[in-house]
Amino acid sequence: MKHRLSLRRKLPIIAVLWAVAGCIPSIGTRPAGPVFQGQLLSVQTLKPVGGVSIHLHRVVFTSTTAAAVMGTEAEIIGQTDRTGKFQTSPPTLTSPILLMPGHALTLYRAETWHPEHGTLLLAAYGTKNMRTSEMASMGTLFLDSEPNSIAPPSTPEGIPHHELQNYLYPHHLLGECDQQLSQAALAYTNSFRKLNQMPRSTFTTEYSQAGKAYASHLWAATYASCPPVKSNHLDRVFERIFAEVGHWPEVVTHPLSATGEQE
Repeated sequence: MKHRLSLRRKLPIIAVLWAVAGCIPSIGTRPAGPVFQGQLLSVQTLKPVGGVSIHLHRVVFTSTTAAAVMGTEAEIIGQTDRTGKFQTSPPTLTSPILLMPGHALTLYRAETWHPEHGTLLLAAYGTKNMRTSEMASMGTLFLDSEPNSIAPPSTPEGIPHHELQNYLYPHHLLGECDQQLSQAALAYTNSFRKLNQMPRSTFTTEYSQAGKAYASHLWAATYASCPPVKSNHLDRVFERIFAEVGHWPEVVTHPLSATGEQE
């Protein structure tokens, strides 16, 4: 005679199998992104910019009688003080989650806004399914109040701004890459070039290197967002880009201690 296990008896077995596999389903609140920390200075004056708001764009679904509509809503998660420094509030998400072992990374984004300095994309890699808060140390970043003033390339290999802009159009070389990342990389490269034109001093050299590092980070993220099969032409363009901005370490998050400090 065959015996069948009841659901009550099966549940402990299922739980053990999940535990062995490392997949523990649960419902709870977890971080929806990292804590962004850094300082914002003006490209034109090299002085801190206070009162800059930092926004997180969340995907939301609106139910209608016909269907569910997907959109985004902006949530203010931080603001710079008079010294230009900021540390955002950690966004949270409450939902059914399945926490898997490993440390897969994903790109998290936020955006700054100021009436005189426009916007700047904050982008950092963090754990895809965060269990605890993580810190994205952005360092010193720069806001350009004159984005329509175009600087020339800082090296002979550099690609002029208008040529890079043409590559970003749909159906062109970078048209299938992430447009938000590529536009941000283009704009920030122009900011770096302006910093590089300033008379040399200890401070301007340091700021130029900081601008160069983040421009490289944005271009690297753009390249990663392009289709997996990349043309030789695309690779040659990025070789010229990185010949100017260099290959720098990615902006990657780090765990936070219980006091909110980076470990």
